[in-house]
Amino acid sequence: MMSQPPTAQFSQMGLDGAAACVTKIELRIRCTKLLNKDLTSKSDPIVVVMQQDKAGKWLKVGETENVKDELNPQFTKTVEMNYCFEEVQKLRFIVYDVDSSALDVNSDDFLGQMQCTLGVVVSNTPYQQKLTDMHGKPLKESTITVQAEETGGTKEILMMNMAGVKLDNKDLLGKSDPFLEFHRLANGGSYQLLHKTEVCDNTLNPVWKTFGIPVSTLAAGNNNREILIRCYDYDSDGSHDLIGQFTTTPAELIACCTERGSKVFSCINPKKKEKKKKYIDSGKIELKNCQVVKQYSFLDYVFGGMQLNFSVAIDFTASNGSPNDPKSLHYIE
Repeated sequence: MMSQPPTAQFSQMGLDGAAACVTKIELRIRCTKLLNKDLTSKSDPIVVVMQQDKAGKWLKVGETENVKDELNPQFTKTVEMNYCFEEVQKLRFIVYDVDSSALDVNSDDFLGQMQCTLGVVVSNTPYQQKLTDMHGKPLKESTITVQAEETGGTKEILMMNMAGVKLDNKDLLGKSDPFLEFHRLANGGSYQLLHKTEVCDNTLNPVWKTFGIPVSTLAAGNNNREILIRCYDYDSDGSHDLIGQFTTTPAELIACCTERGSKVFSCINPKKKEKKKKYIDSGKIELKNCQVVKQYSFLDYVFGGMQLNFSVAIDFTASNGSPNDPKSLHYIE
């Protein structure tokens, strides 16, 4: 059964008397079984999203983050764009292997592409297709999945500070290198990756930096939606070891902000729990503090009466010569 497109938001009448049917959406992207372009490790994929303008030129709309050493990436960075119901918006998703922080791609970095219209993605979300080569021939196994979601609602960010307590050690010659992943339960029953924390090296009691996730991203219109939080031990080859996991809801996290108290979750490893009768947990994850912060837009400041004052000063230093002298740094034509 096809998903219905997001509820349209009608803009004011234009000069021609027609109402434009436009809504803001964000695209979440994941890939599977990508080609491996690296000899000593795995590809470091990134997805660039292009849109064709009315003149037929392809323009960059946005890009995901660069995921290191991963052939089955789930990208956390979304691509935002306007969905125009009455227009055919042609999109091209290009996957590259990028080995530096700067996006400088060439033909050797190409991992595949997929072309479609935004309307097809919206009406068939999540939309999955095989990637093709530069000539349009489908690759054997590589796929890309694009999920369209309507943005809007609250402009609130859930700021969180989390820590681990006595986590299991997954390393033989040191201690675990823990990081967290936040996943949201989607309508189809699958989990969507929303956020990753940084890695805390060589510690069983990590304290992660304060981070924020938009409330609308967490809840997607339902504050009781299940959120799965997984704690992994980072491995450089991408085969991260699961330390444990737990579930919560946006409502429970927001309640911690209201109560201004910490919350402790038991970190459970399903495989260990199944094998060991006396298993309790693999450590604790503590929500040390939490705060809901409103994210103001530029228009919010304008509507609030903000005024901008701009001053310009020009220093006519005498040592630079007369402004009438063509050789002076302050020469005025």
